[in-house]
Amino acid sequence: MRAKIFLAGAMCGGLVGTVVTLLIAPMGGEELRSRARTEFSLLVAETKRATSERQRELRAQIDELVSQQNEV
Repeated sequence: MRAKIFLAGAMCGGLVGTVVTLLIAPMGGEELRSRARTEFSLLVAETKRATSERQRELRAQIDELVSQQNEV
């Protein structure tokens, strides 16, 4: 549940940041589009990294719980 909230927050924050950047950026159209693509790619990469990290944490917790259950 927390991972979903974190990911939703990260996506919303990235989207808001991108929109604000687009609105206040003092650059031309092509340069702006290029920068927006780059920022979006970075956001996607960071989201994938965070998701992967959280999956590893959850797998470790599950393995620990299974191990404890097997000891009982």
